[in-house]
Parts: sequence; structure tokens; C-alpha cells
Amino acid sequence: FFDLTHVIDAYMEARADALLRGADRAAALIASLDSAVAIVDSQQRVVAANRAMVDLFPGDAGMLYRMPLTQALPIDVVKETFGRLLAGDAPRAVAFGALGARQLKVTAFRLATSSG
Repeated sequence: FFDLTHVIDAYMEARADALLRGADRAAALIASLDSAVAIVDSQQRVVAANRAMVDLFPGDAGMLYRMPLTQALPIDVVKETFGRLLAGDAPRAVAFGALGARQLKVTAFRLATSSG
């Protein structure tokens, strides 16, 4: 018999490690910030996060990796901020909202990507 709980735990830990590690550039950027930071891909799925973001997420850190940010932080201000960012030409959008008793300032940046 094989204990699947050990395999599932190891898998979730690996996902959490991948989330916190992120890309080299992203990890260097977000490691020193006190604010919660999540880096998302073009489908708005979390690909990297700092410890403050993981602490803000109510579930297991392994579940946060590749989760849509609007699902990870289910508040209207996140959807609103991304909507404004994607609809306009500005490189960033800012909005304010609340998550439970916490007041949040949500800032979304569009990062330039290099192709090739």
C-alpha cells in the first residue's frame, strides 16, 4: 500500500516553494517588499508571490500558485483594477478596497516583456 497523503503533501509543498521562488527577477523584486505582491501571467494566474501575499491568502500557499488572482482575492477592487489596466494604455491602475477588516490599496502594473 502506498500512502497518498504523503505524496499530496509533498506536491503542495513543491507548489508553495515554486510560488515563493518565482522567476529570478520577480523573486529579487518582491522579496524586499513589505506589501503583499503577486505576479500574474497573461491569464491573471499567480506565478510568484512574496510572503506577505501568501499570508493574505486564506488557504494553503500551494493552492495559490496558478490560481487566478481574482479568485485568490475575491474582492471587486481586484477585478476593477485589472479591468482598468487592460482597457487603457496606462502602465498601471490603482484602486482601494477592503478584504474583511483590512483596507487595501491594489496597484496593478503592466510589465514590458521581451520576446525571443
